Amino acid sequence: MSGVLRPCNRRLVLEVCPEETKEGQSGILLPEEYSPKPMFGQAKVLAMAADCTVDVLVGECVIYQNSMLEEVKIGDHTHQMILENYILCVI
Repeated sequence: MSGVLRPCNRRLVLEVCPEETKEGQSGILLPEEYSPKPMFGQAKVLAMAADCTVDVLVGECVIYQNSMLEEVKIGDHTHQMILENYILCVI
């Protein structure tokens, strides 16, 4: 399936912006594969459910709560979706 999903139930389809990584030394030893996930993320809105009441337009960039992001895998494609309640602001 290609293209953007048509979300339902107050959900938005997002294109998540890549996170900047900071490399540095600290005094705490952690496994090499460990990377802390930030509390908030930035994304572009690709589609919105018809019943969304949040004041966002398709194509705008938003800040969202990372822990509430849902990944939906269909075939080879992974889509990121979120409930409108977890959109914090438009940038």
